[in-house]
Amino acid sequence: MFTSPLFRRLFLPYFLVICCSIAVVGFLSARRLRSLHLSNVENKLRDNSVLISHLLNARNRAAEAQPLVQEVNQLGRELSCRVTIIKPDGTVVADNEADPEHMENHRTRPEVMDAMSRGEGISIRKSGTLHEDLVYYARRTELSGSPLILRLSVHLRELDRELANLYLGLVIAGVVAAVVAGLICFYFARRHALPLVELTQFADSLAHGDLAHRIRPRASGEIATLSSALNSMADSLSKLLSSS
Repeated sequence: MFTSPLFRRLFLPYFLVICCSIAVVGFLSARRLRSLHLSNVENKLRDNSVLISHLLNARNRAAEAQPLVQEVNQLGRELSCRVTIIKPDGTVVADNEADPEHMENHRTRPEVMDAMSRGEGISIRKSGTLHEDLVYYARRTELSGSPLILRLSVHLRELDRELANLYLGLVIAGVVAAVVAGLICFYFARRHALPLVELTQFADSLAHGDLAHRIRPRASGEIATLSSALNSMADSLSKLLSSS
């Protein structure tokens, strides 16, 4: 059937249109999925920043208060994120993934500047300290009455690993949809092409003098009417030749 030009003209265009549609929908779905996932991460960082701010102030007032660096390291481990405490002048006070003494001034960091001017800031960029892409959220807060910037961040590679599993699900769904669409296209293309192929073969047989060849009868429709008429014509020709 695939050797038939008519079948290919019926099957391939529709199948390619369906595959392209699946690819476009999958691409847009993947972008939307990434956007929603990043939005969820940003909301989680925002909620965690409020929690950390309250915890730091509560622990700082307690008698058994630990040094700020130890508090930040512990909170970072518990919440699985990077925690950075920054003074209004950009000096890093504490960070659970880097040594504050060797870190640059953070006053010009986009999320820090937004936090200083608007109260909070979000950005996705490469870390100048860790040299990796991170999602940052910064909040203007206070610790024992002193203004500070509390910044939380997560590594983008971890988000990409989570998204990779979701993308894999989209790819599998797309492949399954393409296979199902291919089978449906094959069925309808074959259903419409087969009668015309048989008519072509019948006409070719008549042209070569084969009057014994007949077309299989169809249930209804124009093709069935045409097939019946050609079979009748072949019967008439056969009787005419046999009587002569």
